[in-house]
Amino acid sequence: MNQNGKPVPARECAPLVGASINCLYRMARQNIIPCQRLGIRGRTLRFVPQEVQRALQQRPAWEPARK
Repeated sequence: MNQNGKPVPARECAPLVGASINCLYRMARQNIIPCQRLGIRGRTLRFVPQEVQRALQQRPAWEPARK
């Protein structure tokens, strides 16, 4: 796992935490996991794998939103 706590794109973070890229984006949008927004409009997201893993471990069980 990324040892220096450096923010990485979703495609690099997803395999480290055992989630899909889309799942990371969805959980970030729902404020389930922490992310950093970059750029003028804040559309680019970066994730720190250790922080994401910690957030997922502290949460009882993540379930997708029901439509």
